[in-house]
Amino acid sequence: MRRQNALIVCCALASLLVGATTYLHAEVSGPYDSIIYIIMGITEGADPIDGSAWQPVRNPGVNVLNPDGFDRDDGTPDLMQNNTTGQPEAVWPYDTGTDFEIAFSRNTEQGWGDKEFLSSSAADDLDPRLSIDASGKVYVVWWEAVTERIYLVTREPGETEWSVPELIVEGGRRPSVVAFSGTRLIAYERDALGGGQAVVVQMSKTDGTNSLEVSAQTARTEPLNVVLHVLNGRVWMEWKHSDNQFAYSEFINGVWVAPATTPWVDTSWIGVEDVRRTIQHELFSN
Repeated sequence: MRRQNALIVCCALASLLVGATTYLHAEVSGPYDSIIYIIMGITEGADPIDGSAWQPVRNPGVNVLNPDGFDRDDGTPDLMQNNTTGQPEAVWPYDTGTDFEIAFSRNTEQGWGDKEFLSSSAADDLDPRLSIDASGKVYVVWWEAVTERIYLVTREPGETEWSVPELIVEGGRRPSVVAFSGTRLIAYERDALGGGQAVVVQMSKTDGTNSLEVSAQTARTEPLNVVLHVLNGRVWMEWKHSDNQFAYSEFINGVWVAPATTPWVDTSWIGVEDVRRTIQHELFSN
């Protein structure tokens, strides 16, 4: 099984405000036939305020991640800021020529560091998702093609070594992970009885308790791409529910509420990210 989408040159989103730089979470999808740099920021002049504008904030050559990824046919990346360091970190499926392995890199003021491989199986390791909790602990999940096994690795705050890949699920695809307040959630998709697919969430707590819950079902047979989020004490997930709808559910008092839906028209990666941000806006507007 080979991925069609390629990881092209990708930089972290930079927001420059009165001389201070903050890196933001970003996701990029393909396929593309050209190089894309995400190096735009909001720049504001000195007081009195003379207006704000989107414009490049640094030399494109400084902060390039994986410049050969398009030619090699790498997979789609996931990026997130580590708030304890103030720098972004990234994972992506790296095409070794025989299979895909999960690669990781972190950014510094000098640019992206050397890649590390988090997996080493003989099968294609695909669709990694990255999450960093409030303490700075890093979580990465992915799934293995054919076997449909989901794996997790972690890195403790301030450490450089990763844990050994842990088999989390047998029979799941395209996982996502978040951790908060002593709870770790891993959501993924799997085939549903009678057809379609189910959105499944595994919950693990530091007290040793574990649970598995089917949170939603859909007739959609294409990838659901469920993504978990935690922000300002709220936890939710959204997924592609049909060819023209996204669905989302919030985790409240230990329970996933009944899913709601929102229209989805633009199927490009920009359209997908726009819907995800629309859902976030709707949740925080209530």
